Amino acid sequence: AVFPIVDQINRGLQSVLQAPAMCIASAELNLEAGVKCCEQSDFSTSNTYLTKALSLLPNEAWASHYNLSLQMHFLSAKSAYSCGDSEKACKAVRAILKEGSCIEDKVDAYFLLVNIFQAREKAENAYLTCLEVLVDLGEKDFLNDRLPDYCDGKDLVSMVAEITRNLECKTEEQMMAIKVDGALKISYIMKFYSFIAVLAFFVKPKVVLPICCRMLELTLAHGVTKHSVMGLLQYSAALCQRSSCKTEIASHVQAPCIIAKLAMSLLNRIESSDIIGRAFSVYYGLIAHYAEPIQSCGKWLSKGFEAGMSNGDTFSAFFCANHHIRVSLIGGDNLSTLLRESEYYLSVVEQHGNILSKKLFLMYQQTIRVLIDKGASNQNGDGVNELGQSDVRMAETIHFQKALQSFWLGYAERCHHYVLKLLQANVIGRHHRLIISFYHGISSFTQIKRHRTSKLKQIPKEAIVTLRAAAKDSKWNYGNKVHLLEAELSSYEGRNEDANSLYAAAIIASRSSRFIHEQGLACELAGLHY
Repeated sequence: AVFPIVDQINRGLQSVLQAPAMCIASAELNLEAGVKCCEQSDFSTSNTYLTKALSLLPNEAWASHYNLSLQMHFLSAKSAYSCGDSEKACKAVRAILKEGSCIEDKVDAYFLLVNIFQAREKAENAYLTCLEVLVDLGEKDFLNDRLPDYCDGKDLVSMVAEITRNLECKTEEQMMAIKVDGALKISYIMKFYSFIAVLAFFVKPKVVLPICCRMLELTLAHGVTKHSVMGLLQYSAALCQRSSCKTEIASHVQAPCIIAKLAMSLLNRIESSDIIGRAFSVYYGLIAHYAEPIQSCGKWLSKGFEAGMSNGDTFSAFFCANHHIRVSLIGGDNLSTLLRESEYYLSVVEQHGNILSKKLFLMYQQTIRVLIDKGASNQNGDGVNELGQSDVRMAETIHFQKALQSFWLGYAERCHHYVLKLLQANVIGRHHRLIISFYHGISSFTQIKRHRTSKLKQIPKEAIVTLRAAAKDSKWNYGNKVHLLEAELSSYEGRNEDANSLYAAAIIASRSSRFIHEQGLACELAGLHY
């Protein structure tokens, strides 16, 4: 019943302000109310109570009531950030960084600060801040000496092979049996490595895998924490991404998926409620669709968004939301439903001022509207410039979405153009490469037949090889695509009996895997064949 008491006290603050001792007691009660609101995910009300609590502290509070000031400023910063007031959050964080007496007292404030930097598209600032904190936490030798060597390729291949072999055969019990080294600030170190691995993808891609290796090296040597789960997931995602180049695309992803599933099983063994959103964003957004039905990934990502928002972790919440719309588009979910969901997500990210997420949702909405009205909404320009085409981080999404739009509108040459731009940008991820190889292969037959040339015939043949390898890991997600490409190739080469059976197989596989849009495509192409 703390809320009625605090509300009554706050109504009579004028009398409270006359007695300094009562000010501290009232501040503590407001703090208690703010904490309870945070526990209930009511960050707006929490922000109000904590603002009041800070106003009741004396000017010399950092000297006379250090622990109380530290707790109040951090919770105030977290509540403000969770409400979308990043300016107020920054002010509280800066106070902690100025007055904090040791790195242990500042790490949570630093972590909130790098989240704010990332939301404001200041990834470089966030990356450098993480490096500074890790050096203060004792990681100077690795960052200054070993990391540059790994980035140059020295010993990285052998290290990855050794870690992968070690983890593939590990069980939950074996991982949990590794005792946590209490003398080392392992939890703090892992927390910042986990975040810097995300930032490095945008700022310095070469260090992503070495940093993930370092996280697992620390885990195997000093024990499992909840941030070790993120290390396992990010390592798996990095291995999948490493196979995105053309020379490695055919390699399987069994080992990364095994390690990722081990990480997800560890979530139930560790108190990890505050990282559920982050874990879901990486596993279901970057890994699971190589082995699990992509439609289920979208549903889990929606739950990840809810978990992130309830914990005030808007970074992971928006990451989940972006991937929810992305994989749902690929999986063939209902477009009207997706449009409503993307509009809701967009309203939330605008409220929180997350610039990068806003750009992504605008791009997804453009694709959804184009597919719904067959391009009528895109007649006044493609809107790419407004979305930041010069931004390298947006290049993959822009070109992929434009290729997707062009394919479904029937513009084969335009689809080919955007696919080439996507490949030339050299930022394409493994999953997008797999999906775009299918659409590129299908659209190539349109150009081959239209221009009576066989120059593009190699494109669908390479796509078949690529997708056959992917189908070994997930027949659900890629089997129908292989059948349809093979059917088109057989039809083009005049092998009509083979084409008939392959079109039928493509239709059945698409229906079984709930790719309703690709089932329709298979039916249309089969009709044209007959």
